[in-house]
Amino acid sequence: MIQICDHKLLIFLLLIMSVLACETTEILTFTGYEGGKVEIRCPYESGYEEKNKYLCRGECSVLNKDIPVESGSPAKDRRFSLTDDRTTHIFTVTITDLRTEDQGKHWCGVRTGLGTYDKYTEINLEIKPDLVSVVSRVTGEHLNITCHYNSDLKNKIKFMCKGSDPSLCETSGIKVSSETNSTGRFSLRDDESAGVFTVTITDLTLEDSGIYWCGAGETGQKNKNKWISVTDLNINNVLASETTEILTFTGYEGGKVEIRCPYESGYEEQNKYLCRGECSVLNKDIPVESGSPAKDRRFSLTDDRTTHIFTVTITDLRTEDQGKYWCGVRTGLGKLDKYTEINLEIKPGKSEYSV
Repeated sequence: MIQICDHKLLIFLLLIMSVLACETTEILTFTGYEGGKVEIRCPYESGYEEKNKYLCRGECSVLNKDIPVESGSPAKDRRFSLTDDRTTHIFTVTITDLRTEDQGKHWCGVRTGLGTYDKYTEINLEIKPDLVSVVSRVTGEHLNITCHYNSDLKNKIKFMCKGSDPSLCETSGIKVSSETNSTGRFSLRDDESAGVFTVTITDLTLEDSGIYWCGAGETGQKNKNKWISVTDLNINNVLASETTEILTFTGYEGGKVEIRCPYESGYEEQNKYLCRGECSVLNKDIPVESGSPAKDRRFSLTDDRTTHIFTVTITDLRTEDQGKYWCGVRTGLGKLDKYTEINLEIKPGKSEYSV
């Protein structure tokens, strides 16, 4: 029996033992947003279906494994959960309520048995503070969704698809790609020199509301595409100002929202404004009005006199912004202004997507 008396030699040997046995140098990168969630998909080899799987944070040495979740055991961090699809040989770790400290190196681990090294795949997790883009439009209009991409995606196929889950929409919900250029009311134009592609949707309908994903890669190649950006599109009916129907718009804390206010022909030259709360005749809280500096610098107003729609943009959204508003049109002295009631919803969650 060999005794190791030199503690420095012992430490050296232990360090050697702590080297991870990675069969590939390829690193999988996933992206999420603060407050949202991300799904980390971990492929593994056939033959390990019955073995425990886990996610390890940091360097994950033999002597220091930070494992927030492992199959067969309760998660040490309740934000983490793990499911194992033994048919496709992919286990998925879902992390919710993402935080900036979640960013960095992780490892997908598979237990191999006593006396053998576990199997590892290195993961790079990126956490972004940006929110999903929230856009509102009305029926009959057209919309341009602009998608910026890095130079490494220049020669890849660009596409956009619709669906709450990108892993589903990339195979079943693709609307248009740079291979087809146009599909019905959807068209795509790619400017490789600028690193931007633009998807245009014409003649918008209520059914067009939903989540749209800009991607690059190979259409139909599930889990092999890079998701670039995501847009939450809300379509409203064009409503006359006399109607009692309420327009609802949704935004996210820290983000921005565009409130689009339709008005009748004949009022192109009249002032437009947004009014908060009950907006009574004797108590109008008007943060922004055309022709005057905004009282609240987070509010701005533009008027498209051709389409008869003025748009109020609110940035740096806060929970106290939620509630009732009114799109107002000045009609002249001695006359009641024209109003459309607005309901603004502010959500604390942030949308996410993964690569």
